[in-house]
Amino acid sequence: MVSFLKEVAEDLVARTGKELQHAAVIFNNKRPVAYLQHHLAQTIGKPFWSPSFFTVQEFFALSTDLQVADGFTQFFTLYQQYNELLKKEGTKAISPDVFYPVARIILSDFAQIDNDLVNANQLFEELKDIAVIEKNFQHLTTEQQAFLEQFWTSFSSGKQKNHQEQFIRMWRRMPALYAGFHDALAAKGLTTMAHIYRKLALGQEEKPGFIDEFERGKLIFAGFNALSNAEAMIFKRWNQDEKALFYFDTDNYYLQDETQEAGLFLRKNIQKLGLPNALGESRDLIRSVQKEVRVYKTQGQTAQAKILQHELEQDYPMLDALDNAGKIALILADESLLLPVLQTIPTHYPGETGVTAPVNLNVTMGYPLMATSIFGLAAIWLSVQTQLAGGKKNTVHYREVEAFLSHPLIELPEGLRNELQKQILDGIFVEIEMDVLKTAGELSELFFKRRNTGLAAISGLLEVLTLILRQQIAEKTLKQTEADLFIATIKELNRLHDTLAEYTNELPLPFVLSLMQKAVQGIAVPLSGEPLEGVQVMGLLESRSLDFDHVYILGVNEGILPQVSVSPSFIPDSIRRAYGLPVIENQDAISAYMFYRLLQRSRKVSLVYNGQGDENNTGEPSRFLRQLEFESGYTFRYFDQSQAISVSHHEKKAIKKEGDILKRLNLYLDQQEPQLRISATALTTYMNCPVQFFYKYIAKIEEPKELTENLEANNIGSMLHFVMERFYEELKADGPYITREKIAEHRKQLDRLGRIAFAKIMADDEEKQVNHNGMQQVVLAIVAEYANVILNYDEMQAPFSILDLESKDQISFNIDVNGVSKSLILHGIIDRVDLKNGVTRVVDYKTGRDELSYSSLADLFDADSGKQNKALIQTLFYTYVYEQAKGIAGMEPNLYLIRKMRKEGTLFYSGGFSKGLKLQVEHLASQKAEFIVLLKSKLEELFNPELPFVHTTQADNCKYCPYLSLCGK
Repeated sequence: MVSFLKEVAEDLVARTGKELQHAAVIFNNKRPVAYLQHHLAQTIGKPFWSPSFFTVQEFFALSTDLQVADGFTQFFTLYQQYNELLKKEGTKAISPDVFYPVARIILSDFAQIDNDLVNANQLFEELKDIAVIEKNFQHLTTEQQAFLEQFWTSFSSGKQKNHQEQFIRMWRRMPALYAGFHDALAAKGLTTMAHIYRKLALGQEEKPGFIDEFERGKLIFAGFNALSNAEAMIFKRWNQDEKALFYFDTDNYYLQDETQEAGLFLRKNIQKLGLPNALGESRDLIRSVQKEVRVYKTQGQTAQAKILQHELEQDYPMLDALDNAGKIALILADESLLLPVLQTIPTHYPGETGVTAPVNLNVTMGYPLMATSIFGLAAIWLSVQTQLAGGKKNTVHYREVEAFLSHPLIELPEGLRNELQKQILDGIFVEIEMDVLKTAGELSELFFKRRNTGLAAISGLLEVLTLILRQQIAEKTLKQTEADLFIATIKELNRLHDTLAEYTNELPLPFVLSLMQKAVQGIAVPLSGEPLEGVQVMGLLESRSLDFDHVYILGVNEGILPQVSVSPSFIPDSIRRAYGLPVIENQDAISAYMFYRLLQRSRKVSLVYNGQGDENNTGEPSRFLRQLEFESGYTFRYFDQSQAISVSHHEKKAIKKEGDILKRLNLYLDQQEPQLRISATALTTYMNCPVQFFYKYIAKIEEPKELTENLEANNIGSMLHFVMERFYEELKADGPYITREKIAEHRKQLDRLGRIAFAKIMADDEEKQVNHNGMQQVVLAIVAEYANVILNYDEMQAPFSILDLESKDQISFNIDVNGVSKSLILHGIIDRVDLKNGVTRVVDYKTGRDELSYSSLADLFDADSGKQNKALIQTLFYTYVYEQAKGIAGMEPNLYLIRKMRKEGTLFYSGGFSKGLKLQVEHLASQKAEFIVLLKSKLEELFNPELPFVHTTQADNCKYCPYLSLCGK
């Protein structure tokens, strides 16, 4: 079937002949230009003088010498005019950061007012009297007057609420703001695109003869659908003057059916405005050929792109043709699918001769800066400057520094980067001094330089990006797309800089930083490609006027096609309808036309939608698809790309004790390496999970050291242990006998001890002076509170004598390995050993979720029982080691469990707290004897070469394991 632009080309050549070179061809966008040029060349068949090509905005801009103001210029002009109005009212000026989101809405409303030739003074008139409406607005239809009455009735006297009063105040300012805004722009030689439309429509253009040079060849408007009132008036005038030709792409399917929203605007253009279609009467294209429509339902957003990997394989032979223009198009109704699509389409396909051929891909919808490392670096820089804004801070948060050091565009020497990272970790620098960062080279010095004004901030980011661009060029690592993005970003920042320099340099720095972010986050550049070859990737708007043999439309979901969202506006819906301004039904009609137009000349159609509902998606196909199913008579084939859901069953492989593994394990035996000892922690690690023991103590895989802003629970526990050790160490210096009065007096030192503990645990340097941030101060307060809980209990237990603090003891312990007696070293560090009422107590401090209760010792050593009590195992272990090392007996294990010691005391118990058996002196002998037997059995299991290291069967044991990823969990 002949494409629309091919028909246009043939008709143009027939109509204009040699005068074609004097014609101006105007499209909605630039995409169709290459296609029409191609068809003109085919039709003429020899060299020819080309007509001029314009977008409609480019062409209308020829009617004035004024320059179109960019978005930032428009904002600052509007901001100045608004504050002047407030000044006249005696109202305090509004700040730019507060006004910015309001300004975007106002500018959008002003553009719509101009595009649709609405009288701003009438629109913003306050109409509370219905009689006034009937008298002054007789030019409106009865329905339009009803819309006005409906809105203003809600503002009757005495009924206004606060938000309505605010609206009325804003509404009253709009006429003067509209006039002042355009006057201020004109005084600078500037205007807006919408105002150019208005002036041209009303015959007030500055250059009325700007179309004269195209008189011999006509003005050619091709592929237009929805026209603003301004465009409609201009087109109608030029049609009446016989200066223009109009090529509308129509189909009887929707043009002659009044219920079809797709034909809404074309019916208006042809029937009401009287714009003739140069291609003649509309035809039956959609129903002329029976088609098969393939409908794909996917589970997930990006899954829509993944189906292309398989489905495009059958289309690649179409690309082998010498002329493959208009063969395959991927239309993204949801433009967020661009990156998944680009990641899915292969770079090559098996060609006709069996040799792989490249997949030519043309993408002009724009590759977003936000998807690149350039934007990531700019975001880091903006975050750094936001922290430094105000001048009260001379440090940068470590997260931004880490992100900078590891960023791919920075390319610091590995040695220097590692040295800085080590310095940050060793010094627990949550906040890092600027002077430290400036030592990392020219780029680092630029990057972390404080910028105190808005203009300086923009210049600062420009300097950073320019330096990186130069480095990339010098190293020949710069790719074309990155170069285009660098240039586009620098250009946009320069435009913002020039705008700020013209208006003011006193804007709040945080606001300028937010403007910079807004300026760069919308940047996108077209990817290189040939518009007449290969696979074409485009958004729905870009598909206007183009036809393809096989069309894939992705994102055919209700809420996306058509979109349900509307731009925010201060003009209420009722008033919009009264004045004929765009409403959501217009948006639906535009989407419907673009959808149906793609079907008119295509041979194959594939529609893809996301069937998975979530907060952003209904999971329902577009109603356009449902309408097509009901009305078109096409054949539909449905494919459900539902993926099989199955629970991942990780194969738990046991680790055999053989080879080097067995050698390393045996180093613990017979003091082959005296420094290898079994501690209470090592024992409970093995009991928790033998594989975890293997990773930690045999393979010696250490967790990477990380700087954490919010301290982990184990850090708090370590700090508490240090505080309690120093607290009693200082008291013991005056004698081991501890009284209630001594404890109470020495509590005054807790804050000092907490600060020392923080420096020691976090930086391994007691003398280090740390400026604690807010969260770290909270942690210090928690440590002090925990220490007070312990000291409150100790005051009640006093007097007692301190025998040892952080006592480090070890003993030899014999086990049998395959019938051979072997020895190993048991090692323990006991928090505190004291003497009270003739009983020697082992005291272990715990801040976690440990328990004092247990069922039986046998259950504790049973890996599958789920009844382990790590705290009891460790405390009994310490008790045994200390008794054997010191040659004493009858020691009593005590657990100072911060969470429960107020209510449950410090003694372990079985069988219930009130009636159960407490682990005290009179019951200890039998329990200790059983513990030794079970300990020997567990250690013999550990060193038995026939028993591999196996995974724990208790899922809870894996929750906080640092080796989860190694286990595949």
